[in-house]
Amino acid sequence: VLQYAFDNTPFVEKDSKHILFAYSPVQEALLYNPEFEGFERYKFGNMVTHELGHRVDDMFALTKENMRFRKAIDIAADTLEKDRDRFVSYSWENDEDGFISDIFSAVDRSDIFLAGHSSDYWRIPGNREAEIYANLFSLEAVGDSKKLNYLREYFPDIMREYDKMEFEV
Repeated sequence: VLQYAFDNTPFVEKDSKHILFAYSPVQEALLYNPEFEGFERYKFGNMVTHELGHRVDDMFALTKENMRFRKAIDIAADTLEKDRDRFVSYSWENDEDGFISDIFSAVDRSDIFLAGHSSDYWRIPGNREAEIYANLFSLEAVGDSKKLNYLREYFPDIMREYDKMEFEV
């Protein structure tokens, strides 16, 4: 699936102060801006897997309409709320690529983790599901079994629903 998405998604360089990396469902393209401040600090391959995760989600997974996935995220939010410090610490101590931090940020609807989005971003319907999916897709694509196992331990419902998606990553 990753190879198919890569082969069938145009990469479009954009000169926009608002774009570092992004997937555009309208253009069905991955957008990037090498002039964006700090661009060189990001691992291009990791960013590509994340944005292609959004592409795959758009093409196949339909997480924004997946009520079981949404419910699993709500269950994970209860788990995170009970021991927020554990997840914040894990984020800052173990997440060099930002994938798991962005998942925690989505679950918690906050920006207290190493990476993530603002609470305003999380208020937009479907963003939590889409970002969690794209980050799980990325963790699988890069073969990060340590973080995937951590998520299986603490957020088993999310992982079970992710595993049920209709295709193999």
